[in-house]
Amino acid sequence: WVGVASIKWLGDIEVATSELRTPWNTVFYPEVTTNPAKSAFELAWNARLPAGGQHILHGRSWSGRGRIARVEVSLDGGASWREAEHHGRHLVSAWLPWHIAWAPRHTGPHVLMARATDASGVTQPLATPRHPFGYHFDAVVRHPVDVVTG
Repeated sequence: WVGVASIKWLGDIEVATSELRTPWNTVFYPEVTTNPAKSAFELAWNARLPAGGQHILHGRSWSGRGRIARVEVSLDGGASWREAEHHGRHLVSAWLPWHIAWAPRHTGPHVLMARATDASGVTQPLATPRHPFGYHFDAVVRHPVDVVTG
């Protein structure tokens, strides 16, 4: 089962040979079993980046279905995509660090996007329906940045 945001409250773990049916997995978080493919930039939201030079943008992608096979980044709000360079070990269900170089040509607001494809062939969609409890969000996140003079 997927570890959720309140995992810090874990007090103990019980191992069983048959399925356990509790309110946590039948009422509160039904069908929340596997993390979908996700990606995130290691960059502040609405970051201000100076124009006139090259930036190395870093991020991480992960999936509960298997290793990350490919990460693509859009530096123009989804109009075009480039493959990011992976670094680090490609471990199952682990975050894969990646990076990409970017030299913005004009100042002003920009939208960065990253999408991962895992070993099962699943690629993050551009949109996803809302889960009633807020889980299973796997859509590509539109990450705003502002390119400023100097």
